[in-house]
Parts: sequence; C-alpha cells; structure tokens
Amino acid sequence: MLFDDFFFLVNQVASTETDSDILAELAQQLFDRPALLSLLAVSPHLPDSLLEAFSKHPEPAVRLMLTCNAAVSSGLKPAILQVLLADTNPDIRYSLAENYDLPRETLAMLLDDENPYVCNRARKTLQRLEVQFVHSVSSVDFGGKNDKRSEGVA
Repeated sequence: MLFDDFFFLVNQVASTETDSDILAELAQQLFDRPALLSLLAVSPHLPDSLLEAFSKHPEPAVRLMLTCNAAVSSGLKPAILQVLLADTNPDIRYSLAENYDLPRETLAMLLDDENPYVCNRARKTLQRLEVQFVHSVSSVDFGGKNDKRSEGVA
C-alpha cells in the first residue's frame, strides 16, 4: 500500500507545476527506483539539469519516458534530443520516430538510423504528418468568389 501511495504522490508531483528544487530532490531520492523516476521524466516542469541527467540515466525506461516529455519532443531542448537520438537502445530511437510532435527535421534524421525498424517508423510518421498537412490545407475554405464550396456545391 505504501508503494501505491508513493506512486500516486510522484505522479501528482510530475503532473503539476512543482518547484524545480523539489523535483531535483525527489529525483535524487528516486534515482535507484526507475519505475518511479520514469514518472518524473514526463513532467513538463523539469529543469534542464534533470532533463540532461535523465537522458543519460542507465535505465532505458527512464530515457524512454523522457521521449514523451513535451519540452523534449517539441524541439525546445535540442541538446537533450540529440542525446536521445544517439542512444544505443533502439527502443529509445523508435519512440522518437513514432512521436508526431517532433520537428520534421528531427524525424528525417531517423530515416538513416542503423535499425531498420526505426527507419521504417520514422518514414511512416513523416508520411502521416504529410497526409495530415495536405488534408488540413485542402479543407481550408478560402472564401473566394470562385470557391464552389461557398455556393453549396461540393
């Protein structure tokens, strides 16, 4: 029961705006407990020092969860993203390759990955992003007088 309560507490701390000193102290206490530490890895409020430490953590589960961190996947933390792109564990790179929030340039880098599954996943993600982009552009109503959709003709 104590573990469940602690699990809940860590999850709550990670999902709210928590002071970076508190996050750092909690991360230090949990360093040898990767299941709990991985919950912190997705927190959008992690300071850069923790992002860097998590990107080099010996446990792949922590690094894997870091690929889901919005600050990392949005490209706002390029140094951390570069560390994860070069990770020796293909599961980490695969997780990046299937992340639709990554910048397209980053996904394109994974097209040349040594692991064929990572390459294929990056290619599929880029293709789906392209289809979504084309679909969103083609569904825009520009409202011009030559636009047949404005006359009720599809």
